[in-house]
Amino acid sequence: SSLQCERHQRPDCSAMLESLFSRLLARLLSHFVEGLTVETLQFGVWAGDLLLTDLRLLPDALDSLHLPLAAGGRIGRLRIRVPWTRLLFRPVEIWIEDVEVLARLREAPEPEAH
Repeated sequence: SSLQCERHQRPDCSAMLESLFSRLLARLLSHFVEGLTVETLQFGVWAGDLLLTDLRLLPDALDSLHLPLAAGGRIGRLRIRVPWTRLLFRPVEIWIEDVEVLARLREAPEPEAH
């Protein structure tokens, strides 16, 4: 994946929020996407504009839906904007673009022979 960030003024009081947000984001995304680290996310979140491209979906990304499917795929672009200076008044914006999912039925386990 690649990371591009736009730098913005950072208020001193936001350092703790940025760290918490980066850890939360890494924990949530790690269930679906390969290769993200807190350090990578923290750099982008610090800037207020995080852009991740060509992310690979994990084979078990759909497991939490409890469907009989195995899936793979990619996310072309994931952009997250955090308005640190106006966080109480403006929303965090998330865009997900160019999602490709390839799903197949899981093979049913064979019944045990007795």
